[in-house]
Amino acid sequence: MKAKFTQAGANFGTPAVILRQNGKDLVAAQAADGRIFVFDSANLAAPLATSNAVPNLGGYKLNGLAAWLDSTGQAWLLSTTPTAIVAHKIGAGSLTQAWTLPNLKSPIAPLIVNGVVFAVSGGDAKTPAVLHAADALTGAPLWNSGKTITTSVPQTSALWNSMGQILVGGADGTLYAFGANLERHL
Repeated sequence: MKAKFTQAGANFGTPAVILRQNGKDLVAAQAADGRIFVFDSANLAAPLATSNAVPNLGGYKLNGLAAWLDSTGQAWLLSTTPTAIVAHKIGAGSLTQAWTLPNLKSPIAPLIVNGVVFAVSGGDAKTPAVLHAADALTGAPLWNSGKTITTSVPQTSALWNSMGQILVGGADGTLYAFGANLERHL
């Protein structure tokens, strides 16, 4: 599917994500001011739902949405702010904030694996990055990597999952691999 969508006043700053809910293909994208727009792929002229802008972005560059469906078929979108990961539920014509994973520094786009959100607090020269794991339904923290990562993670980096491991690339070229429980189901 190739399509073009525009929205007056929205300078889209992240790649779009596509997910299927209730037999419809939904397209979600985030504007440079943090607003999330959700469209029905059959009608890209008007959004089904829009979130509020993210205040105080400063120099932080939004770097992507993550999407998933829970076991009930509920569609979720996760976005970043300069200090948090924010989860939104997609409803009939609405986008509702469900939970926030706070106290992160310049987080990169999260990854959802088997009902667990993995998010990296990017760190800097004084404070290395930390990988966080949280329950995808509630945002409740499950685990973090503590001081295992000894460098920052560039904001342009991405998390990925391969063969039961969550992989994080450090600014110094080190690749960190963390085991992920493949048996978790929600």
